[in-house]
Amino acid sequence: MPIRKKIIFLLVVTIICFTMVGCALTSISEEPGTDSTDSSGISSIAYNKVNTQDEIYTALLDTMQNNEKKCYFFVSNQDMVNADSWLTKLNGIEQIHCDYRRIKDGYNVAVTLSYWDNYSIVNAYKTGSTQLLTPKQLELYNKYCEILSKYTSKSASDWDNELAIHDYLVANVKYEVGDDAIYNAYDTLINGTAVCNGYAECFKTFMDMLGIECTAISGSASGELHIWNLVKLEGAWYQVDVTWDDPINGNGHIEHSYFNITDSDMAKDHTWIASIYPAATGAEHSYPNIKSLPSFSNDDDLSAFLATSLKSKAELVEFVITNTIDLKASIEKCGINVTYSYNISDYANYILYKLEFTY
Repeated sequence: MPIRKKIIFLLVVTIICFTMVGCALTSISEEPGTDSTDSSGISSIAYNKVNTQDEIYTALLDTMQNNEKKCYFFVSNQDMVNADSWLTKLNGIEQIHCDYRRIKDGYNVAVTLSYWDNYSIVNAYKTGSTQLLTPKQLELYNKYCEILSKYTSKSASDWDNELAIHDYLVANVKYEVGDDAIYNAYDTLINGTAVCNGYAECFKTFMDMLGIECTAISGSASGELHIWNLVKLEGAWYQVDVTWDDPINGNGHIEHSYFNITDSDMAKDHTWIASIYPAATGAEHSYPNIKSLPSFSNDDDLSAFLATSLKSKAELVEFVITNTIDLKASIEKCGINVTYSYNISDYANYILYKLEFTY
């Protein structure tokens, strides 16, 4: 999915188009507009002036929260029209089409936007008003609210609610490559199919509704363009990739290999421009800590734990090891005839084991 760029200069009006396709956040092209107020739709009377990029972000955010497609403002300097910056700052912008026209003392700018339903839905949730939502958005909004009511609680911790949403998406959404429809949140939640865009948008929307700071992060995974999330818990950032915890041919169990991990652990098979995202260095709210998983550093302690689990006919066990172990020997030492399969997630300071037993 290469990024293509074409630049043509025009003295009076210039149109800039930015389009997101698939799992990539942006591909960029620039084409000429026309020297005509009628065709460009830009007034010769100055719009409301913005003086900083933050003021532009606020104007764009207000537009999206109000479920509108057009944003207008006046800038004194043409260099302030910086769609690259807007795409980096604001998650989920799928297309930006900018017209700007030279008038006295600066430029009038008209921005046409296509973006995630996240903005209008979260705004409706926070304000308690769904009047601005389309019928399709209202259906999606009600589904978000239904899931939040069933699987999360205001009395639960942020990380427990985060885990509940992660597990819901992995358990109820199927990763399926297909037409463009499955790239959005509607098909993810209503029809149960998605690619990475759908997972990332839904996860962020849930976190925003829960009041948990979250952002989408764009890069690549195993050489393919990809989008996932960062979440902030008690002042520390964590990496979360719901898509990669939902393998196409999984065993039916929910994986947590990419839940609340650090940059260094995610970087084993994901790449991104680190300088434009918060650094994920949190450890306290990793999956093993949230679930209080047992930790072992020697074979004897592990064997004792496994023996207890096998005697109780446990079908699935999870634990952490911090040293080299011989899993096969530890299970054989229990003296119980059992068939097993396992999955391991190797991190910088520990290895997470998930064992499934068949008796």
